[in-house]
Amino acid sequence: MAARDLVLGPGRTVVDILRPLEEALSSAEAFEALLIRHGWPPPSEGDYLERIEAVFQIAQGLRRLDDRLDEIASRSEITVEEAGRVLDEILQVVDGVRTVTAGRIPAGLPAPFDQPSFWEIFPADLSKELLANYLERSHPEIFAPLHLLGVIDDVFVPADPQRGRLGYRKIDIQWDRLGTLITRPRSLAEELYGWGGDLDYRTLIARLLLGEFP
Repeated sequence: MAARDLVLGPGRTVVDILRPLEEALSSAEAFEALLIRHGWPPPSEGDYLERIEAVFQIAQGLRRLDDRLDEIASRSEITVEEAGRVLDEILQVVDGVRTVTAGRIPAGLPAPFDQPSFWEIFPADLSKELLANYLERSHPEIFAPLHLLGVIDDVFVPADPQRGRLGYRKIDIQWDRLGTLITRPRSLAEELYGWGGDLDYRTLIARLLLGEFP
């Protein structure tokens, strides 16, 4: 594979995965809907969005990456060294969303952004949701079997008023279930759907219909 193609494919995919976050950060209403979807009550004051966008730096990161990929696409080839630098840029954009260090969080943010637990939980949960939604949107033929097998899972998390959390559906990605499918397929079916006992037929049928399996 040419060095040019090695970076264009992953780069465009990362842009597609992260674009919904950029859109969510474009308005307070959109970002508050995202917070609620992840079980976090929105802050009572509205003057925070620019500071949150600065934490993720998603608009700037995607803009730079888009420009870099367009420049590479206009060329017939690039060197291996250039490809390595672009892959580093791609990883920096991804890490900027997936891992938020304490030094990037400005002081004086309203709740829930002033809670360390928010920055420990939200970026990780968000990364999983962005990947799952991208697969469902762009590669349903991959998403459907992963969802059926519980690799991409969604579970309801009840509200926890003491921790200031709303009830929500948590998107989780459990790659280890692929190994369980090979080594202990019956135990996976039992875990996901109660196979052999109290069958959770509603969940099973819903996932079969979603994937349009025969």
